[in-house]
Amino acid sequence: MTINLSKGQKINLTKEAKNGLSKTIIGLGWDQIKKKGLFGGLQTADLDASILLSTETESMVETVYYGEKISNDRSIQHTGDNLTGEGEGDDEQIKVDFSKVSPEINRLTVVVNIYNAKAKKQNFGMIKNAYVHVLDQDNKEIVQYNLTNDNANATGIVVGEFVRKGNEWEFTAIGKGVVLADINGFKAYL
Repeated sequence: MTINLSKGQKINLTKEAKNGLSKTIIGLGWDQIKKKGLFGGLQTADLDASILLSTETESMVETVYYGEKISNDRSIQHTGDNLTGEGEGDDEQIKVDFSKVSPEINRLTVVVNIYNAKAKKQNFGMIKNAYVHVLDQDNKEIVQYNLTNDNANATGIVVGEFVRKGNEWEFTAIGKGVVLADINGFKAYL
C-alpha cells in the first residue's frame, strides 16, 4: 500500500516494507512544461535528483547526483541524468542499499532542483506531475510525495530525509521549497 506523504509526516520504512527494508529506489518523475500563448508547445525542464549524506553532527560528507553517481561507500548509486522528463515512469532514479551505508552516516537528504532554472525562468509552479516516490527492493511503491503542491516559486525542494534510528531508517517528508540555482546551493542551505 502506498502512503501519500504530506509535509512533516514521518514513517518507519523498515516497518512499512513487507519483508523489512534493506534496499530502496528513489524515483523522480515529471512532465515537460506546456507553454501558454498563441503558439503553445512544450518547453524542456531538467529536474535533478540528489542525495546529501550527513553525519550525526549534521556535517555533510558527500553528494550523490548525476555528476557523482556513486557514493564513496558504494551504498548509493544515481542511475543517470534525464534532461527532458519525456517518457513514462521515473525519469531519474537513485538506488540505496542501507546495509552498506557507512556507520558514521545517519542522514540521507533527498533533494530535487531544476537545472539552470534562473536562466530558463522556470520554477516548480510550471512543472506538472512532478513526484518523488520510494520503492522497496521488490519495486513496490511505499511512499509517494507530490513536488508541485506547495512549491510554486521554488527552484529546488528539500523533499525529505532518511534518518537512521538504530538499525532502522525513518523517512520524514520535508517538502521545503527553496530558490536555488543548482545542487551547490543545497550544500549552503543545509
